[in-house]
Amino acid sequence: MSSPILVCEKCSKLGAITCAHGQPDVPAPYVIPTRVKPNLPHDARLDDSLLRGYSLQGEIGSGATSTVYKGIQRESGKIVAVKVLSKSIAKNEAMIERFKKEAYISSQLFSPYTVWTLDYGLLLDGRPFMVMDFIEGKSAGDLVEEEGAVSLERALPIFFQIATGLADAHAHGIMHRDIKPDNVMLVEENDMRDWVKIIDFGIAKSYVGLSEPDAESTGEFAEESLGLTHSGVVIGSPLYMSPEQCLGSAIDHRTDVYSFGCFMYEMLTGYSVFEASSAENMLFKHIYEIPVAMSEKAPSLTLHSEELLSRVEQIVRRALAKDPDNRYQLASDIRIDLRACINLLPTSQPLPLD
Repeated sequence: MSSPILVCEKCSKLGAITCAHGQPDVPAPYVIPTRVKPNLPHDARLDDSLLRGYSLQGEIGSGATSTVYKGIQRESGKIVAVKVLSKSIAKNEAMIERFKKEAYISSQLFSPYTVWTLDYGLLLDGRPFMVMDFIEGKSAGDLVEEEGAVSLERALPIFFQIATGLADAHAHGIMHRDIKPDNVMLVEENDMRDWVKIIDFGIAKSYVGLSEPDAESTGEFAEESLGLTHSGVVIGSPLYMSPEQCLGSAIDHRTDVYSFGCFMYEMLTGYSVFEASSAENMLFKHIYEIPVAMSEKAPSLTLHSEELLSRVEQIVRRALAKDPDNRYQLASDIRIDLRACINLLPTSQPLPLD
């Protein structure tokens, strides 16, 4: 049985995070102990009294499992985003564990291209929360929806940053498992209009030592807005799922490489790598079909030099290889090839943190 994580009565931090109030640091898995269960009145509202150390400024957005608030850290004045598990599922042990896993995993990442988790713990009513960087910008999905195909001049630096962020996550033994345009935010930062922040590590998983099929990617699937569910837990987006993920086979970091290939294809053409009328048909295409060349869907790509277009097509095609052994084995290798492509642009711009 897992050792319980103690909770500081003054700041609600878990024992896994150093606390200045004398709470002993208890090495334990990132689980909520049985003795700390949410006990919520029906009309409970999230306010400052439940979350010590932060002033809440209002709700940013909400989903099926959590609500995100804009907040201010009282001591520093830093604007933050506070994500809290929804009351409706606050007694669902599986969802609580998943939320805690997301907080723990994302707190291990410090790449400038992934959203940082600054703090996590329990509200005074027992619900788990996490505090993250507050991000103002638009998603890559919004960009494609508004503008269609994105130019190579704008897209390649975005890809370069994503590859760098993924390389950092993989170096920590973490695979994202849901890389897609909606999970890549583009913000104005460091004099750049498209500084990348990879978000939503909610279904991320450590792959170190993983040799058996992932329990969350096997079994019977249900269709829900072209998102797959298993036991009520979203496990990926069919538009961007690797063949091995579709098959419920064992997966590792190379599943992110494939999803990234789908991402690049869509950004450069304005179209998904495959089109299908159902999730089941989409999975079939990921497993068996070969994508149409990007230049056929986006003729404007042919305006670039033959060498540049050929290299970009090769990068995306290799990332989309059906067999993981034929893909890029490391995201850092994609980064190297993307750098070479950026150097071929007529007006090459400095790379972020290069």
